[in-house]
Amino acid sequence: MSGYVRHLFIVRVWLEAGDTSHAAQWRGSVEHTLSGQRLYFTSLEDLVDFITLRRGEPPSYLDDEIAITNKKETAQ
Repeated sequence: MSGYVRHLFIVRVWLEAGDTSHAAQWRGSVEHTLSGQRLYFTSLEDLVDFITLRRGEPPSYLDDEIAITNKKETAQ
């Protein structure tokens, strides 16, 4: 398969116990096995952005910035 790029990610998720002043919180890590880069996260958005960036695409939060920029350019 020419031009086909395969990525492999290892995702770990765990529940970190809280104490009397903090509730338990889900945490996780994701590793891109080709580059060895790892991210520790507390939100699924961070997990998705990490995978998206490793695939060579812009992260989701840039979609809003691009839309705003395009609106400004169209208005001028």
